[in-house]
Amino acid sequence: MIPRGLSYDEAMRQFRWPRPERFNIGRAVCERHPGAGAGADRRERRRQRCATGPSASSWPRARGCANALAAQGIGKGDRVGVFLSQGAELTLCHLAGYRMGAVVLPLFTLFGEEALEYRAIRN
Repeated sequence: MIPRGLSYDEAMRQFRWPRPERFNIGRAVCERHPGAGAGADRRERRRQRCATGPSASSWPRARGCANALAAQGIGKGDRVGVFLSQGAELTLCHLAGYRMGAVVLPLFTLFGEEALEYRAIRN
């Protein structure tokens, strides 16, 4: 919504997206949410929130996947190709990659050789 008294053009010139210094989308998905308090209440709300996703243990499972990738030498900024159908496992792989700061590349059976080469080698 445009603030009162500003033209559209002026509102667009003044607009700035809020950009936090650090942001982890994996944590934002399963840990941050409005009204989160401290202690057991916060943990319970987080558990309930994650329970509405792929499973109640989404974040710990994603953390375990991230740890397994790190043990293989994958780190921040590395590309991780994920070749899975849409489902809970795909979501967990994305969360794991985001948690560790990797770049997650969804791969599909319909990608031809050129498309796979472009994603795996050229970038």
